[in-house]
This record gives sequence, C-alpha cells and structure tokens, in this order.
Amino acid sequence: MFNGVYQIDDFIEAVKIYGRNFFRLILPFILFFGLSLGAGFYEPTEVLLIKAITGLILGLFGLFAAGNAVIDTWGAFSGLEFDLSENWKYAWRKFPVLLSSTAIVIVPWLLIFYLFLNFFSFLLFVVLAVYPFFFTYLIPSLLIGENGPLSGIKESFQTSLSNSTRTAVVTYLPCFLVVGLISIEIYSPIVLLIAPAWLVLVTVTYCKSNQCSGPVEDFNQRRST
Repeated sequence: MFNGVYQIDDFIEAVKIYGRNFFRLILPFILFFGLSLGAGFYEPTEVLLIKAITGLILGLFGLFAAGNAVIDTWGAFSGLEFDLSENWKYAWRKFPVLLSSTAIVIVPWLLIFYLFLNFFSFLLFVVLAVYPFFFTYLIPSLLIGENGPLSGIKESFQTSLSNSTRTAVVTYLPCFLVVGLISIEIYSPIVLLIAPAWLVLVTVTYCKSNQCSGPVEDFNQRRST
C-alpha cells in the first residue's frame, strides 16, 4: 500500500508537470520526429548501412532531446525557471557524459539482443527484459545528480534496486503501450507524447528517491511565483 501510494503520487506530479510544460517538453521531440521523417527512417529500405547510419544520427539527437526533457522536468519539480537556451546549453555541455554512459550501457544489451536473435533462449529473453530495469534513472543521475559515467551507472543501479516496485512500474508499464503501437506501425504518439511523458515520470520518481538539488549553479534561476 505504501509503495502504491507513492506510485500514484509520482504519476499525479508527473501529469501536472507534463501539462504545465507541455510545449517545452515536446519541442525537441517534434524536431526529432521531423528529422526522422525527413531522413525516411520509418520507410523500408534494403540498404542496411544507410538505415544504421540514420539510426545512429537520430539516436544522438534523441539522447540530446531526452536530456532536455529531464532537465526541464527537474526545473519544474524544483520550482525553478530558466530559458530553453540555458537548458540546451547545459545538455550540450553534458552530452559527452551522456553519450559515454549510454554506450557503456547499451553495448552489452545489444550483444544480448544479438545472441537472443540467434539462439532464442528463454534465459536470454529474461536477461534482455530485466536489463533496462537497472538503468531507468541513468539520464537523471548524470544530469541532475551530476555524476560521471561510471558513478551515474552505479547510482541508477542502486536507485532501481532500492525502489524496485516503483521502478518496475515506471519501466515496464509504458513498454506494453509502446510495443502495441509499434506492432501496428504507429510511431508519432510514441515520439511526440509517450517518450517525453515517460521521461517526466522517470525524473519525478528519481527526484523523490534521491536528493535532487541538481545543477542550480549552472542556471540563472529564480524561484517561480
């Protein structure tokens, strides 16, 4: 019951932040989706190299957009106001840390995914599914917790374990919706609505589970009225 109450509080707080800051939160994802459409990422192609290069470029832009959503959510959660330009500059300065941490985390997952596709082992499927649970809070840990690549991974792992029920809900509940939409080839709601909403929820949960002072010195902040 205790965990359930906290999960409801997390969702309520996330909905409020998402509603109040809707345009700021989705703007980077609108740019991301427009870029992906322009690059023809959702169109079938027989040239896998082109698909891979396009996916890599979009992945980098998507990581940047995710970082912006996390910082915007932290600002709203903490009662701070700062310009979008300040947010983007901070995310850009932190991008090498974001990229290196993501690479460290995603390479083992891709290896497991490759093995699963070749061997179809149930054990590999379980590992593949459980793996993201431990890195749900990686981006907030790096940007809000101001951790380095390895310490950010460690904190995400510890936060996930110490808040296992809340993390499981935050991690897997949106996955079912995303998988369902992908199965019927509907992508725009995932990019424009679900992705930023999920990042808001993850950030709120992280901030309620950790000391969330954040990088206030990097912003010309003022208390919102």
